[in-house]
Amino acid sequence: VLENQAVWPVFVERSWEDVDGCGPAFSLEIDENGPGNCNQLIVNGDAEGNSIDGWWHTAGGISVVEGGADGSSFSLSSQSRDYSSWGIAQFLDTRCMDEGHNYMLQASVKLINQDGSIYTCTNNAVAPCPEAWLRSRVGTTNPVDSYHTIGTMSSWATDTGDWNSMTGTFTVTREQASAGSVLLAWHRTPAHVKVILDNITLSLMQSPSSMPTNKSPTPVNPTSLATTPPSNTPTFSPYPTS
Repeated sequence: VLENQAVWPVFVERSWEDVDGCGPAFSLEIDENGPGNCNQLIVNGDAEGNSIDGWWHTAGGISVVEGGADGSSFSLSSQSRDYSSWGIAQFLDTRCMDEGHNYMLQASVKLINQDGSIYTCTNNAVAPCPEAWLRSRVGTTNPVDSYHTIGTMSSWATDTGDWNSMTGTFTVTREQASAGSVLLAWHRTPAHVKVILDNITLSLMQSPSSMPTNKSPTPVNPTSLATTPPSNTPTFSPYPTS
């Protein structure tokens, strides 16, 4: 309870001690109290409150910076990225991870070199573009992680100014539906390039149970399930700020 209002965290990871470490036999029941708004999973996707509420980083740091896409006031920027795997992240509400439901990711992206110039990606090994991935984690003491790329950029459009768009879709897998936590994060851009994000949404498309019987399902482009974690796999920072 916070300020007399019931609050439920977006995920709960269970950690169990040795069999003799908890005294007499006991049982534990966790009531998840039903999902919140599963139509939109991103919290504070435009940073217009001049706040990083809801956002974290896999390592390095995160801050609000002035100037957003489409003339808005603020956006979110990574800080101190020493490795390409470090970046901005947000935990998703696991109560909304229903197997078979389809979500669409959209975000405005700006990339800045250390000297302040615009970094232009070409999506090759020399100048890779950013990617967004989901990390599904089961367990805490010896966690098992799986990675699923859900958003990519084929190249950097030169006719859109400093900002470009990232889009992608994914279908919730059984693995994600049963995970203790699901983390959305950005990576792959070379180290020391600032990744600035704005207008971030992760929106529910038509779910299987809600589709009209006289209409075809909304098409979803499949995304590839990574068999290995991203290079320089980040160790999640428990702190939302640098």
